[in-house]
Amino acid sequence: MSTKLKTSQRGSLFGLIVSQFVGAFNDNAWKIMVFTLATRPLLQEPLAQEVFEYSSQMKATVALLVFLFPMLIFSFPAGALADRFSKRSMIIIMKGFEVLLMLLATLSLYLIPAELLFPYILLGAMGMQSALFSPAKYGILPQILPYEKLSKGNGLMEMWTMIAIIAGTGLGPIMLALDKGGLAPDLSWTGPVILSVLSLIGFAMSFLVPKVEPAQKESKGSIETLKDAGRAMWTDRILLLAILGTFFYWFIISLLGQNVLVYAKTLVKHLEKGELLQGLPPASYGIGIALGALIGGKISKDRIEYGLIPFGAIGFAILSSFLGLVQPKIPGTVATLICMGMFSGMLIIPLQSLVQWRAPVGERGAVIALSNALNIGGMKGRLPLWHILVLTLKKL
Repeated sequence: MSTKLKTSQRGSLFGLIVSQFVGAFNDNAWKIMVFTLATRPLLQEPLAQEVFEYSSQMKATVALLVFLFPMLIFSFPAGALADRFSKRSMIIIMKGFEVLLMLLATLSLYLIPAELLFPYILLGAMGMQSALFSPAKYGILPQILPYEKLSKGNGLMEMWTMIAIIAGTGLGPIMLALDKGGLAPDLSWTGPVILSVLSLIGFAMSFLVPKVEPAQKESKGSIETLKDAGRAMWTDRILLLAILGTFFYWFIISLLGQNVLVYAKTLVKHLEKGELLQGLPPASYGIGIALGALIGGKISKDRIEYGLIPFGAIGFAILSSFLGLVQPKIPGTVATLICMGMFSGMLIIPLQSLVQWRAPVGERGAVIALSNALNIGGMKGRLPLWHILVLTLKKL
């Protein structure tokens, strides 16, 4: 069977992929903008290297928590809404909400560029928007693609999502360059202006997503949604293992991501225009995931390839150990992170496809929402572990 998507299927995916691309780009660009604005004062102080790294970690942690906490809170209502209403309608509404948030981000940096409270509030609102968007964007894939094309479709979605994360992470600080590192704060608003334009494009493209019927005819509350999702998970061993696999995946990736972000800032701290280069290591990891997702989709062909799961996990474990033990400079770090990302991409494609396909049709949005909530819990749960590791290393 051919692994190519039919023209009609490519058309079905185009609007969804563009909408997702813009959303992922804006999420990461705004997050790195807020992080950059928050850490600028640290660069002006004569801090010891250890103090600088710890303070930067705290700023990164705050930004991540502000983004993730609303995602956790709204995950279960998002699942109920995605099953009760047309997933296409949810996608369009959430893309419209994204436009509003980006316009408010522009206004906040235009009127009060030195005040970080409102940018943090908007970062949290973007977390809420992402939570409401997620069950619809992933739940609609099995409705517009047949089983044999699901891994291919997930591969394309993951690839373009990672490219968006790369671009957003790498270009976020550059979009703030016109304010000259804070010396011209009246120009900080030019960054979110670009995000506002992109969000309008994503909103327009969301209307190209095919119309689908609601999965349920009767409305359910969040508690009932959670019960249905839990029942579906516990009665299907493969679905349960796939959800647990995604949980541990995001737990580890989140722990890695925060450390890479601060490690990157440390690497470029003394370089000329170092602020513009701080997104390079995280972007390298994103490049690797995009390549791995594409490779994973091609290897899977007309099925969900289970063998990619242990293969990707083993490769990731070996390379992450190498990165921690050797601690290479920028070229070695970039090369290692690209390879780590490739194994990560090959690992997540079959896990995502299994969650989407094994979930019952009527509870697909609820199952994806439960999986999202567990993933967010994993991202938050790694924070105590990170603090324990920091305290342990200080004693060595």
